[in-house]
Amino acid sequence: MASIPYMANSVGPSWLPASVAESRKLAYWAQILAAVIGVVLLIIGILNLLMGDLGYGISTFIVAIIALVLVFLLKGMLFDIVDQGKFKEASERLLLLGILGLFGGVLPGILLLLAYVRIQEVFQPQYQQYHPQNASIAPPQQSLPQQASAEPQPVAQQDQMQTLREGIKEDQTATEQKKKDQKTEMIKCGKCGVQFPSFMHACPNCNEPKSK
Repeated sequence: MASIPYMANSVGPSWLPASVAESRKLAYWAQILAAVIGVVLLIIGILNLLMGDLGYGISTFIVAIIALVLVFLLKGMLFDIVDQGKFKEASERLLLLGILGLFGGVLPGILLLLAYVRIQEVFQPQYQQYHPQNASIAPPQQSLPQQASAEPQPVAQQDQMQTLREGIKEDQTATEQKKKDQKTEMIKCGKCGVQFPSFMHACPNCNEPKSK
């Protein structure tokens, strides 16, 4: 069908996902069916008009025109989009074309709506069930040794806490003693009266040199 204008190839690109390839196949058969229905109903409609049956002839002629219009639209509006990988846009157009197909012989519309349902699978994430199962089993197995080893430890922990407190007190006492030993001698500035450490050469307030 590739050589016939407005008709799509029966097979799309090889890289299409399985659900998209099946959806495209359904749309291909919908186009073939719409072409057949359109040509047959067009002939029947014209014959009924020539025989004077205006009501049936006009209604049949309208259905034939819709079916043929659907054939012409499918190539550019759907198949070219699918073959370019624009699946979201193709999905939206499939729904519109499927509704139009219901007025162009019913059967092409049904096939297009089935193609719309089939292409939706490409938008669903693929879950691997074994990952959540492994994740839920692993933590309890790892926590068992910790729980078993935690039971005999209260007495040992109390001794460690007592030793830690004593060490902290000794460090605080040593620090306070060092501060007392390192207490800096202060002198008073003869100009402004501010006290400052004796190792400084000038008053930090008025910059007066330290008196010898």
